[in-house]
Amino acid sequence: MIDEAEVLAFQMVVKNTRGHKGKAVFLARDKHHLADLSHLIRHEAPYLFQKYVKESHGRAVRVIVVGGRAVGTMLRCSTDGGMQSNCSLGGVRMMCSLSEQGKQLAIQVSNILGMDVCGIDLLMKDNGSFCV
Repeated sequence: MIDEAEVLAFQMVVKNTRGHKGKAVFLARDKHHLADLSHLIRHEAPYLFQKYVKESHGRAVRVIVVGGRAVGTMLRCSTDGGMQSNCSLGGVRMMCSLSEQGKQLAIQVSNILGMDVCGIDLLMKDNGSFCV
């Protein structure tokens, strides 16, 4: 796992793909920290390694996509300074508007995944763009 993850730059986010309400999400600062975290990772479940987007720390826009249309958006924010914005971990949510660029990105991702109904989380960059 550590050798495979090295192709990404540190810091990186490590998360269980089966969803645990934000509880199985870790921020690995470097290779040694990732090794230290490995005892917390359930090895029978697949994990996702993703680039850490510092400017979106503790914030994400959840876009609800139904039938190829973005039908709702909400901003989710951490209240404890942590990385996870999940409401189940104490994060707050509020309705928000989203640019056409953000909506189209969420729709594109839902199409790529073949999902007719889904929630896509967008991370916000300082330049106003988004990443998944």
